[in-house]
Amino acid sequence: GAIDRALEPFREAGRPMLWHVGPTSSPGRLPQALAAAGLSHDEDEPGMVADLSRLGPPPAAPAGLEIRQAGDEDELAVWSRLWAGTPPDANVDGLVELRAACGLGPDPATAHLVGRLDGEPVGCAAVFVGGRRDALPPAALVENVVTVPSARRAGVASALTHAGLVLARERGLGRAVLTSSPDGHGLYRRLGFRDCCTVSRYRYPPAG
Repeated sequence: GAIDRALEPFREAGRPMLWHVGPTSSPGRLPQALAAAGLSHDEDEPGMVADLSRLGPPPAAPAGLEIRQAGDEDELAVWSRLWAGTPPDANVDGLVELRAACGLGPDPATAHLVGRLDGEPVGCAAVFVGGRRDALPPAALVENVVTVPSARRAGVASALTHAGLVLARERGLGRAVLTSSPDGHGLYRRLGFRDCCTVSRYRYPPAG
């Protein structure tokens, strides 16, 4: 019943969703219950954690790479297009509105980082650091690390992730966590992350 109530708004809107199951998810039969409710297993990703007190120096990055935090809706639109993989003129107003709720203002809960190479947007990342310095989360959450195909394998993603970790450390956080795709696993290990669990994702509607 709880699963059906959670799925109801997505069914009504005809929108897909992902349900993450980690080591603290309950009950233990949750994966079977999700399958019975019509979700399909999407993938397993390693959960990783890094000690920010042991963060190393910035990794090698392409000359001309500049990383800045999105400070207004126009910059957040650039971030949104990079993350969604849409053309530079695509309408992302809905995504900007969604991300602006937690990503703009003097002390945003989520910092949205944009990497520009010689002025051209080539990558993005986000890091959740909490919206109040007197109520910090137990760890920063690094997510949405994306590089455009033409700039991959050059150190852009490493530089963006490291910049997010520095920001989290400056905000007073001692650890950072993320889940890694297969392509990013080695990158994150080189930045000091270590595997600590497995997070499984379930998709609605089921694939296929």
